[in-house]
Amino acid sequence: MRGVFTEEVESLRLAGLLRWEGFTAEPGSTTPAEDKGPVLLAGLGPRAESDPERLRAAASAAAALVPGDTVRVDLASRTADRLGAAESVRAVVAGLALTARSALTVTLTGLTADRTPADPGEHTTTGPAGPETDAITIQVSGPETDAITIQGSGPETDAITIQGSGPETDAITIQGSGPESDTAATGPAAPYSDAVTAGLLDAEALALARELVNRPPSELVPDDLASIARDVATREGLAVRILDERDLHELGMGALLGMGAGSPHPPRLVDLRYEPPDARCSITLVGKGITFDSGGLSLKSPAAMMGMRSDMAGAAVVLAVMSVLARRGLPVAVRGLLPLAENMIGPNAVRPGDVLRACDGRRIQVLDTDFEGRVTLADALALAARERPDAIVDVATLTYQIVTALGPEIGGVLGRDRGLTRQVLQAGALAGEPLWALPWARRYRGQITSSYAEVRNFPEADTGRAITAALLLGEFVPEDIPFAHLDISGPAWRGPASGHGATGFGVLTLTRLLESAATREVDPDTPLEADGARGLEPDTTLQPDSTRGLEPGTAASARRRHGHPAGDAAIPPDRT
Repeated sequence: MRGVFTEEVESLRLAGLLRWEGFTAEPGSTTPAEDKGPVLLAGLGPRAESDPERLRAAASAAAALVPGDTVRVDLASRTADRLGAAESVRAVVAGLALTARSALTVTLTGLTADRTPADPGEHTTTGPAGPETDAITIQVSGPETDAITIQGSGPETDAITIQGSGPETDAITIQGSGPESDTAATGPAAPYSDAVTAGLLDAEALALARELVNRPPSELVPDDLASIARDVATREGLAVRILDERDLHELGMGALLGMGAGSPHPPRLVDLRYEPPDARCSITLVGKGITFDSGGLSLKSPAAMMGMRSDMAGAAVVLAVMSVLARRGLPVAVRGLLPLAENMIGPNAVRPGDVLRACDGRRIQVLDTDFEGRVTLADALALAARERPDAIVDVATLTYQIVTALGPEIGGVLGRDRGLTRQVLQAGALAGEPLWALPWARRYRGQITSSYAEVRNFPEADTGRAITAALLLGEFVPEDIPFAHLDISGPAWRGPASGHGATGFGVLTLTRLLESAATREVDPDTPLEADGARGLEPDTTLQPDSTRGLEPGTAASARRRHGHPAGDAAIPPDRT
C-alpha cells in the first residue's frame, strides 16, 4: 500500500504504473497498480495540505480493500516530514483499525528513528511498499473482527505487537492498550509504541461513536443509550450515575423533563466520571443527546426529519471519549454529562409559549419546540457548573446555520474565553478535525431575552442563529468558568439519511484537548486562560494557525470550581 500525493500522479501515469487513468490522488481514493508486484495506491491529496484527517481517510479506504492478512504500508513515512513521524503513525494506525476486514499484520515502512525519510520523494517509484529505512510491524483488527467488537457498549481492543524489522531492533509488546500495561520498547520502533497505542484507542472511540449514531432511533431511546453508557462505565472502571424521571424532578431539571415530555420514552441524564488520583485539573464535557428529533409541535418537514437519529451525536462523542480515558491514563479529572431525550409529539408535549425552569432556577421561554437542544443542554450545563470545574465544553448538533456558514465538513467553535477557544482550535488541528471560530457576539444577546423568563429559546431572527444559540448556552455557565461550545451539525454526518453516515467528528478534538491539559504546566494560583472572560469581540475571532501539528495548547487550569446553563437543537434546512 503506497501513498500518492496529487503532484506525483502525472509521473506515475507517464511511467505506466496506473491502471485507472481517472485516479487523481484525492484523499480516500484508491487504485491498483503494478510495480515489481501488486500495489494499492492510496490518494493523499496535495503534499502541502497533508493532515491527520487525510491520512486516516487514505488508510481507512485502503485497509477495506486489502485481500489478505498481511500488508506493507508507507503512508506514515509519506507525511512524516510535515506532521512528524509519531503523529503520522497514530493517524495511519487509527485509519487501518477502523476498516480492516480481519486481523491484519501491517508493516509501516520508510520510518526513521527520529522524524522523517531523508527524501520524501523517493517513495514514488521504489517498490511496492517503499524503502526499508526502518520498519515497524503491527497487528490491527477492524470493528468487524473478534479483536474489536461492537455490541452496544463499544469496541474492545486486544493485545497488539509491534516489532522492528531491522537487525538491531528488538520486539515491543503492548499487553492491552492502557496505562497499566507492561510495555517494553527498544530499537528504532520504540519511539512509535505510544503512537500505535494512541491510534488504536482513537479508532476504538471513533468506532463506538459511529456505531451509536448510525443506529435506528427505535433501537436507541434515552433509556437504551443510558444502559449502554452504564455498560461502558462498568467495563472501563468509570463512576456512573443514571438519573431517571424521579431523580430529574428532585434536581429541578424542568428543562430536560419538559422537552422530553411528548415521548413515551422519558428523559435520562447520564453522569460519567473519570477521577485519577493524580488529576492536575478538571474538565466537564457535555454532549447533546436527542435520540430522535421530530421537532415536537413545531414539527419538522419529512425531509428534515429523515436524518434526525443523528441528533444525539454530541452525547455519542462524549461517551466515546470517556470510554477509553482510563486506558489513556491522562492525569485529568473528566466528567461527562449526557442529557438524553426524545423530542416527540404527544399529549404532554411542551407547547410554543410554555416556560420551563432549569435546575439553577432560571426560566426558559420555549417559542419553538424544534429548538429543543439548547433547552436540554441548559439543565446539563447548569448542573455541570455546580461543581465549578476548570473548564466546560459542550458538543452538539445544534444549528443548521453553522452548516450554512461553514459548509458540511467544518465544525464551529464559539468560546467565551480566548484561551480555551484557542486550545480547542489547536486540538482540532492536531486531530485533523477542521474547526473554525465564530465570534462570541454579545451585541445579539437581546435576541435571547424574554419578558416572560430570563431567556427564550428562539431568537425571532433569521440570521446569526449559531451565535445566539451559543449565547443562550453561555447564560447557564458563570462568567468565571471558561466555556466553549462546539457545533458539529455539518461534519457529524456524511451522505444521505438512508446510509451509515456517522463520522464520530469531535471525538479526536476532545481527546487532544484532554491530552494537552494533561501535559500543560499548571500554576494553581492562575485560572484557566481566563483572559477572555469578557468574551471575544466579533472582530477578534481566533483560528488555528495551520492544519498540522501545533504546540499543545493550554487546556485546563488548576483548581477552581464554579456553576450555570445551555442548550440547542439541530435545525432543519427548511426552517433555518
